[in-house]
Amino acid sequence: MSNPSPSWVITEKATGKALAETFLRHVAEAVNTEKYQAVPITEYLQGLNRKIKEAA
Repeated sequence: MSNPSPSWVITEKATGKALAETFLRHVAEAVNTEKYQAVPITEYLQGLNRKIKEAA
């Protein structure tokens, strides 16, 4: 996590489902990386918008 981000979305790796948003870097860095990932909010929203456009 080298990029500064105002928040991160915690997602399940298996499903890609968003579970929570955190504004605390130490929480984002402490997720169980075997099951979850912390995605910077900008990256998460760009991906979500891409999926919505592709589905339309």
